[in-house]
Amino acid sequence: MARSKGGTVRYSAERLSRLIRNLVRLSGGAPDRFSAAVTGDGQICIRCESTVAFYPLEAWISRFMRHLQRGYFEPCSGQHSPGRLITGSTSAPQADTAR
Repeated sequence: MARSKGGTVRYSAERLSRLIRNLVRLSGGAPDRFSAAVTGDGQICIRCESTVAFYPLEAWISRFMRHLQRGYFEPCSGQHSPGRLITGSTSAPQADTAR
């Protein structure tokens, strides 16, 4: 993780993947089900079998952890439908409005 001139945190793919695995492990989940990447527009993209979620760099960890706790990344059990979560994006409707 490094900061650019503007103070924005930049994640290498390896460090981001390690961070995601550790966060999932801490929440009691199966870390090998998850992958993560930084998109071209600077968002964090997190994938698992049932869900793809996009988070803005600002406060993405707290939003991701909240989604883990709410079960959004659980295999389809009927509680949440599989799909795509977009949080904090100005280019698409927000699926998560709680902050």
